[in-house]
Amino acid sequence: LGSLREELNIPSEAVLIGMVGRMTEWKGYHHLLQALPEVIERHPEMKVVLVGDALFAKDDYLKRLKRMVAETGLQDHVCFLGQREDIPNIMKSLDIFVSYSEAEPFGRVIIEALAMETPVIVADSGGAPEIIENGNCGILAPSGNAEALAASILSVLDKRENLGVLGMNGKQWVEEKFNTKKVGLEIDRTYQSLNVSDSRKLV
Repeated sequence: LGSLREELNIPSEAVLIGMVGRMTEWKGYHHLLQALPEVIERHPEMKVVLVGDALFAKDDYLKRLKRMVAETGLQDHVCFLGQREDIPNIMKSLDIFVSYSEAEPFGRVIIEALAMETPVIVADSGGAPEIIENGNCGILAPSGNAEALAASILSVLDKRENLGVLGMNGKQWVEEKFNTKKVGLEIDRTYQSLNVSDSRKLV
């Protein structure tokens, strides 16, 4: 399986950013599109891939996103890929993965990106702040704010030489924090502490 860059003929020197998930408003795709003009002004070679389909075949939001791309002249920078089965391959091809959901209870796609050594920029809402260490393996950006998202992307790209370090830190962070054996032991310890607490109440 070839890389996404090869498939889309994206040169290695171009910054490649992506979002993955259902095309529904609370996922925040529109905020990324609103942030892009400022970012592209400084990084004109940048490409963005948006991966996913409309929720329950309701494509009004997807149509809105495509109109935004056309109205802002971003056609040469943004590619809608639809539903894909090769998410790990896509994650591995990205320089930065963005997850800008308004209230993501637990962002599995964030974990998938980190596991592929891809730096992440995520909204500081929902469960995301519990998933990443801000500044170590990714960046927490204020939610619902396109200007703040643009600033976060630019802050990462201004130190592009650190992308590899962020990626390696992310993979290590996931392996340490979300190791299934470790999580199982922590759950077991929690249950044991609850049992001890309940026993003391009965004495």
